[in-house]
Amino acid sequence: MTVLAIRSDSFARLQSEPLLARSRWVLFDLRAMQRPEYKAVIEGPAARATAAGRLLRIDPELTARLLSEAEGAADALPLLAFTLERLFVENGGDGALSLQGYEALGGLRGSIEEVVRNAFAEPGRAPSIPADEEERARRLKKGFIPWLTRIDPDTGERKRRVARIEELPMEARPLIERLISARLLLSDRRRIEGHADEVVVVEVAHEALLRQWPMLTEWLDGAAAELKALEATRRAAEALRRRADFESLLGPEVGSYVEACRQRDDQDEEERKAVDQMTASPAVDSDSPSPSATKFMFSVMAPILLIRTQNLER
Repeated sequence: MTVLAIRSDSFARLQSEPLLARSRWVLFDLRAMQRPEYKAVIEGPAARATAAGRLLRIDPELTARLLSEAEGAADALPLLAFTLERLFVENGGDGALSLQGYEALGGLRGSIEEVVRNAFAEPGRAPSIPADEEERARRLKKGFIPWLTRIDPDTGERKRRVARIEELPMEARPLIERLISARLLLSDRRRIEGHADEVVVVEVAHEALLRQWPMLTEWLDGAAAELKALEATRRAAEALRRRADFESLLGPEVGSYVEACRQRDDQDEEERKAVDQMTASPAVDSDSPSPSATKFMFSVMAPILLIRTQNLER
């Protein structure tokens, strides 16, 4: 028996997955939380901590404010979790979470931006980052898109993407490191498809960040068409690779070419680092795609384009 939890916006893809065609399903629907349940989410962990011997009190005025701002809000649950965690880390040392501390964080909506501002404070400390806000934003955008974000081409839903650390542009990595320290991003070692050994990966801590951080949502709005096309192409490539006749579709000549591309990708890490350092130069057009981003697109699209070309030649 296998138990899966999946969001409603991704359920259609699960239903159409060929590998699950013969599986018997028993569905259990998790309904949207109601106001009394949100109260338990806010106060329950504090009660558990107090019962375990670590006093933690939540100001009733804070609970009332959180309930008021969370009611009917998109991403209310992850925003509550994020905000309460920040409150505890920054103000919970005295055993109390107060409305005053919550307002200092910027409230439910402003808490993410406040954490970002704190993460980028003191640009000269390690890892050092640009002091100029526009330059920071330019580098950070190159770090997020398309490496840490994707958009579902069917639903328009914004979703996280797990990236290998070496995929990220070199000039964006100090900013990424600061966001990892601020726990807006997560990093660990794990095995991922296409790699026999564990690799260091980075991902967004919660997808609410993709919808509730104004600067990031603006970037995603501007790149929506490209990210949808990229995701659609990636899915098509995955479906193609799963086909039993994939190798025969490629043919020996095209198959050898694709394999050569894969081998080159495994060998060019040093070259990529050098190119990343070059792209940090002001002489490079910041709006043009980075070489690593171009390679990412090619690695996804190559099998489809090659087979399409082969079919046209026939």
